Amino acid sequence: MQNLLKNYLALLRNLREKTPLLFVMHVFFVGAAVLILLLVLLISGLRILT
Repeated sequence: MQNLLKNYLALLRNLREKTPLLFVMHVFFVGAAVLILLLVLLISGLRILT
């Protein structure tokens, strides 16, 4: 898992240096996916409690 994270960070660093637009798009889409996942988990958790 640690090795995978290091490879991912190296890939992101390389992407940021060579193609900044792709880096920004990647950060935007990954951020949006994480936010949607958190919202779905929060809403489903609230539904279970009520």
